[in-house]
Amino acid sequence: MIEKTRPDAIFTTLLELSELLAEAGIKVPDYITLAATTILDTIVDAGSDEHPEEIGRVAFLMITSLIHDGSRGLPSILRQNLVEGSWSDKSNLPDRS
Repeated sequence: MIEKTRPDAIFTTLLELSELLAEAGIKVPDYITLAATTILDTIVDAGSDEHPEEIGRVAFLMITSLIHDGSRGLPSILRQNLVEGSWSDKSNLPDRS
């Protein structure tokens, strides 16, 4: 199917896609570009970096704040924190320079 459609890139959630492409003789990034929705759980190093260390740091700060405030039980007003992800261009993407 890939030979017929010849896509430029695959953006995937499949953790094992890199190995499956290699088994099929399809070279990344020579033949096709491969990026993942998260680079945390896969050997694909191009895609979305969710910054898990920062997520953990922010969670710790929130818990510390709640303890210092003496908060107990479910809050009447929910708080949400956002740690923005970023795009990571690494070895799974072809050199465009």
